[in-house]
Amino acid sequence: MAEQKLKRTIGPFSALALVMGTVIGGGVFFKTASVVNATHSVSLTLLAWVVAGVLTICGGLTVAELGAAIPETGGSVQYMRHTYGPLSGFLLGWAEMLIYVPANMAALAIIFGTQVTTLLHLNMALAVPIAIAVVIFITALNTMGAKVGGTVQSISLIFKLIPIFLIVVVGLIIPGHVDVTFVPIAPTNHANLLTAFSGGLLATMFAYEGWINIGDIAGEMKNPKKISLKLWY
Repeated sequence: MAEQKLKRTIGPFSALALVMGTVIGGGVFFKTASVVNATHSVSLTLLAWVVAGVLTICGGLTVAELGAAIPETGGSVQYMRHTYGPLSGFLLGWAEMLIYVPANMAALAIIFGTQVTTLLHLNMALAVPIAIAVVIFITALNTMGAKVGGTVQSISLIFKLIPIFLIVVVGLIIPGHVDVTFVPIAPTNHANLLTAFSGGLLATMFAYEGWINIGDIAGEMKNPKKISLKLWY
């Protein structure tokens, strides 16, 4: 029996939209409060974002090399299988399917449901039904194929970049005076420095999460070796 292969329909922009669209999500906009709550310090908050950003870049560059060397669908599962053996890849796959991915989807869906109810002044009890409806809709959308999913991801990325661009432009144009100090680097609630920074760093890493997802669709990309390196270099 001939081995069935996935259709390679995802191009460079759709792949880029997958990475950027996943990173620029609920975590970026709504995890800031969690970071500040953990650090209780402007300087520690900024430091947590910077360190997390550096770690993310290192992770992205590593995945670019792995994706070019192992252009197979499955991402981290395939990397673990090739590096440490089939058992490690098998266990990671089940952990992602049963715990990591469902929990991540639930968290983002709840954030979406909460924001919709707040924006439209609806009853907060509707947040969970809205979240469930969104997950069902996205799942149904992805059953239509990678090309449809990639197109929707690309369009949604553009709509997410527009408000970010406007926020940056308006922030640079409108005059204002804000006193910000970067020293001392210490939490204002007299908490342990390492504990405060670690809590903030953990929250920022959730916000940056998504850079590794490009490896999951390597089998559906037109030229995974070329695209993986282009995305990060």
